[in-house]
Amino acid sequence: MRPLPCLVRGGGLFLSTIITHLYSLTTIRQGVIITPYIRVTNMLTTRQSELLKLVVESYIGSMQPIGSRFLSENGELTVSGATIRNELRALEEAGFLTHPHTSAGRVPTEAGYQFYVENLMEETSVAAPEKEALGLIHKAHTEAQQAKELAKALVELSGCAVLVSLGQNHMYYTGMSALFAQPEFKDYARTVQISSVFDHCEDRLEDITRAAKEDVSILIGTNNPLGSGCTIVCAKLGDGKMMMLLGPMRMHYAKHKALLTHLRELLAQ
Repeated sequence: MRPLPCLVRGGGLFLSTIITHLYSLTTIRQGVIITPYIRVTNMLTTRQSELLKLVVESYIGSMQPIGSRFLSENGELTVSGATIRNELRALEEAGFLTHPHTSAGRVPTEAGYQFYVENLMEETSVAAPEKEALGLIHKAHTEAQQAKELAKALVELSGCAVLVSLGQNHMYYTGMSALFAQPEFKDYARTVQISSVFDHCEDRLEDITRAAKEDVSILIGTNNPLGSGCTIVCAKLGDGKMMMLLGPMRMHYAKHKALLTHLRELLAQ
């Protein structure tokens, strides 16, 4: 693949320029469209990165589509509303944002969440009361009961369902009521779809292990072996054991990663 030429970062036009260039590199081989894979890390200007970060984090907190007026009033941006609208349009054209038909506001796509997690998310730490709660469970239970009790505590702290791989293809899960209390699952069809995850989670353990390349990994949408309609944050605990938080793609990624990172450190003591 030949490298991208030097592109002028001209605000909202920048992403459109890249998209146009990608089309120029697209070829057809034996009837199959071949588009070169381009890492998206360098595709956004500083302003576009700031906007995408603000949209993702605002939507995670509110589940309301985010419009240019909200961004202008709540962000630390020194540009006009028209400029913000142009940048949001560029982000949408690039596939990072979309918008419901009934709203002028934008919401993140899977690609938007993925870019956020890989490039924009800021690390956070676990609050002292949460550390204390997990620490007390760690000290008070035998190893056999410890994983289950920690899983129940993580449900309360995260609002996600928690799946625990206890090794030898044996799974324990809890927190389904917390998962289905999420606004995304008010739709009956989506609830049925996500419910099926628990029917085949043991069969997907090897796939999850292969996909989870870090000590604590975030597998979003199509990268999630349990299903494209959700996300898992999973921590490897050693000896083939894993702890996983399962939730919608609209998830508090930094907090949940911090919880599982702390859990790994706790169990290593």
